[in-house]
Amino acid sequence: MAVVGILGMTHDEEMQKKYNYPLSLVEELIIEFKPDVICGVHPLSWELYLNNGVPQGILGETQKE
Repeated sequence: MAVVGILGMTHDEEMQKKYNYPLSLVEELIIEFKPDVICGVHPLSWELYLNNGVPQGILGETQKE
């Protein structure tokens, strides 16, 4: 049996402060859980994928035009 953990994250510093959810807490949770694999998707990467339907990799995709 596999165990899957889903850890939400906000990249907005104001929301991190408002909800007392800093990156250091995320780090602590990851260290405690000790996952074999971590998968993350940057919000702008996800938006790009939703808009054009083709994954573009990571090079330059989060650059705002």
